[in-house]
Amino acid sequence: MEFTDIYRIVLPITCCITLTTPFDIHSTLMDILHWPSVEEQKTVGQLSKRSLSLFRPIPSNRTCRHAGIEPHWCTCLNWELVTDPAQLPLSTMLVQTVIDVFNNETEPERTSCA
Repeated sequence: MEFTDIYRIVLPITCCITLTTPFDIHSTLMDILHWPSVEEQKTVGQLSKRSLSLFRPIPSNRTCRHAGIEPHWCTCLNWELVTDPAQLPLSTMLVQTVIDVFNNETEPERTSCA
């Protein structure tokens, strides 16, 4: 398979047409280690697998459920914005609390950073 052929497969993925996950990197690396035949490269990945190679066609109807992603991590969900002014102070306080906790936990390690 030529680079241009691989590019034709990967291009739709990079254009956000297809759901991909970090798990797909594993299958992609396995394809690099054990380069598939031309026929295998044309075979569309099975939705039943959690990890699909980025060098092969990925089904356009792949969902978070197919990829083993829990609903609360799925970026495909329709989120609701907090538009009620009464909820805004609570939301702001919660976010600031999380940031403060992260900052306190990471403070001892900050001298280790480049």
